[in-house]
Amino acid sequence: MRFKPVITTLAVAVIFSSKLLAEPLADRNGDGLFKIEAFGDSITLGIGDNAGKSGYTGRLSTLLGVPVVNRGLAGEELAQGGLSRLVQVARSSESDSFIILEGVNDSIHLLSTEEYRRLLQISVNILHSMGKSVVLMTLPPPCCDHDGQSSITPGYSSVIRQLSQVNQTSLADLEMSWITTCDDIEKCHLYNLPEGLHPNDQGYQVIAQTIAAALLGIDIFSSEGVLQFEEALGLTPGEVLVKPLEIGE
Repeated sequence: MRFKPVITTLAVAVIFSSKLLAEPLADRNGDGLFKIEAFGDSITLGIGDNAGKSGYTGRLSTLLGVPVVNRGLAGEELAQGGLSRLVQVARSSESDSFIILEGVNDSIHLLSTEEYRRLLQISVNILHSMGKSVVLMTLPPPCCDHDGQSSITPGYSSVIRQLSQVNQTSLADLEMSWITTCDDIEKCHLYNLPEGLHPNDQGYQVIAQTIAAALLGIDIFSSEGVLQFEEALGLTPGEVLVKPLEIGE
C-alpha cells in the first residue's frame, strides 16, 4: 500500500504531536475508558510466555488496571504488510493509545535504518492523525541463536529514540532494560535460551514494567525510579525486575 508523501515528513509529526504528549493515559475518544492497543510481531503476540499471560500485554493490563488489546502477529515485518495492517487496525480501534514494537523481523531481512525510519514515522503520523497517543519501544538485543541480528537492531533502536523525541511520544526503552537487567547480555536470562529472540516469563514482565513506567512518566533507570514505580502502583519491594542504570554504564 503506497501512501502520499504528505504523511511521511517530520513536519507533520510536530503538528500532530503537540496535543498528544501531555496526557499519555488520557481518554481521547470520550467513551469514559482508557484502552491501550499493542501492535507488533510475535513478541507482542507473546510467543515464549509459558505462564499464559499473553506476553507483556496481559502483564501490562494487570499493572495499570486498564484494558490492553493484543494485536501481535507472528512473523510480521513493518516493511512487508505491517504498515497496511496498522492502518486497518487503527481505523477500527476504539483504543486511546497504541504501543508499537516492530523491527525484529525486518532486521532478519536487513531492512536499512533509513527505510525503517521512514516506515516508523509514517506509522506514528497515521496514529497521531487519528487522535491516538503513541508509545514507541526500542528492540531488546537478540542473542545466542539469533545473535546475527544484533548488528542491525541497535541501529533501529537509535532511530526509535530519535523519532520518539521528534514526535514527542512516550518511549519504553527495552534495549536499555536488557542492558541494565541481563546478567550476561550475550546470554540473557530474560530470553528463552538458546533461541535468544522471544522473551520468557521474566522477560515479558520486564517489558510490561518498562512500558508502565514510561506511561506514568517515571524514569525507571534512575536511582530513585524503582522506588517511585513501586509507590505509584502499590508494589512490594522486589517485584520490579528492571534494574537501574549504574553510573559508568
